[in-house]
Parts: sequence; C-alpha cells; structure tokens
Amino acid sequence: MPLDTKAIAFVGYDRRGEVILLAEAKSRPGTSERWASQLRRNILAHDVLPQARFFLIATPDGIYVWKEQGSGASEIPPDLTLDARNVLAPYFEKL
Repeated sequence: MPLDTKAIAFVGYDRRGEVILLAEAKSRPGTSERWASQLRRNILAHDVLPQARFFLIATPDGIYVWKEQGSGASEIPPDLTLDARNVLAPYFEKL
C-alpha cells in the first residue's frame, strides 16, 4: 500500500508489500554526516512514518544510510556514508 506522506521522497517495499526503505533526496551541496543526522531526526520527530529496515538521504555529494534503529527520533550518525560524487558521476556525465 503506498505511503501517503510528503516528508519522504521515496519508499521501497519488499515482496510482501512492507516498507523496507525510507529515502529523502535533497539538492543541497556541501552536506555532512551531522547535517544528515539532524535532517533525519527532524523528519522522524515531526512525521508519522512506518518502521523501515533502512533510512537513506541522498545529496549531490553524499549518500547517508542508517540501518533500522527503532522508532526513536534521536540524532545518530549514519551507519554508512558514501561519496555521491563518485557513485553518481556516470549519471551526471549523461546530463
């Protein structure tokens, strides 16, 4: 069942139709793990969202991923941070 919220840009579902991923995309450059942690905390604190195994924030220069942490809206650093410039470069070259 589709999730009806404007707080999250993308929702990933497993084969049973359960939410497995909540993802947000931002065009803001110059982000950091601290910025991403604050954004995640704000989203979780102010919106009613389902439990998900993963939470992801993607920006032009960083991809930040958290594994399931429960429903708390604490400010915790991501479990994984990737340099998006390297990961997304082939796609930007095609634009």
